[in-house]
Amino acid sequence: LKENWRSTAFWRSRRRAGLPNDICLHSYRYAWAERAAAAGMPEREAMAHLGHSSRAVHRAYARNADRVTLPLEYYENTRDQKLIDFQAAVAQAA
Repeated sequence: LKENWRSTAFWRSRRRAGLPNDICLHSYRYAWAERAAAAGMPEREAMAHLGHSSRAVHRAYARNADRVTLPLEYYENTRDQKLIDFQAAVAQAA
């Protein structure tokens, strides 16, 4: 297979589905970064998944994400812990 077979297959499928021309494979990198940020994934972990070495680049990808924010009390109650379970914290905050 040629190196760009995924891209060719995507463009053909996109055209058949009637999707706008501004949607490309790279759009999914932005979507993934935004979903990771919205889910509360630690920035360093998301950067590793996407292969970003620069926080500025990563933040540009995730700039439209609705961030999950935890109440201050959560951090006060967990300050002695070294790791924070973000999923449990989000469930507790909801």
